[in-house]
Amino acid sequence: MYLHSLGQAIAAGVIYASCVFAAGFLLGTVRILYISPKLGKRYAELLEMPFMHIVIVKAAQYTVHHFQLEEDSSVRLLTGLVGVSLLLGLELLLNVIVMGKSGRQFWEERDPVSGLAYFGMLVLFGLMPFIHYIH
Repeated sequence: MYLHSLGQAIAAGVIYASCVFAAGFLLGTVRILYISPKLGKRYAELLEMPFMHIVIVKAAQYTVHHFQLEEDSSVRLLTGLVGVSLLLGLELLLNVIVMGKSGRQFWEERDPVSGLAYFGMLVLFGLMPFIHYIH
């Protein structure tokens, strides 16, 4: 991978993570304030997942096209890796600053069912720029 491709993948990963984080912040706010009190944490999180899936797909499509990412699996995979790393960092930071939780609590308080779906979505998020390349 050339230096230009490396810089392109990093910039694309930052934009990709930013788009998904912004949408997740909005959807998460609605989930926490309005849906969780009525349905419970598990069902509210599971209800949010299909919307986040759409956001992830659209953000990956936008990022791949906007940055005209090379049809090289390493560039696309690095974009996803940068994106998922940044997204997790932002989510942890948000939980520490806004929710007053420790990083450990962020992981330990995950519901077993919706938490597993969350981890699956993280994997999907990380792979989506590459998956978009396949299609």
